[in-house]
Amino acid sequence: MRTYTIHIKEQLDPYWQDWFDSIQISRQENEGTLLTFLILDQTALHSMLLKIHNLGLTLISVNPSEETSDNRNH
Repeated sequence: MRTYTIHIKEQLDPYWQDWFDSIQISRQENEGTLLTFLILDQTALHSMLLKIHNLGLTLISVNPSEETSDNRNH
C-alpha cells in the first residue's frame, strides 16, 4: 500500500470526502486542494484519477509517499 497526495487546481469542499471514499481533503489558500489517501494498487489509483477527471477537476500533481507494507520483519 502507498499513500498518495493529489494536488488539484480547484477549491474542493470537505463534503466531497464521502464521495471519494476515505480521502483527506485539505484546501490550500488560493492554491487549490490536496487530496491525500491510501491506495492498495495501481487499479485503485487509476480509479481515483478517473473520478477527478469525471468531475472536470484540473490535475496539478500526483505524488506518492514511501510504500508501506503489513509484512514486517522482526
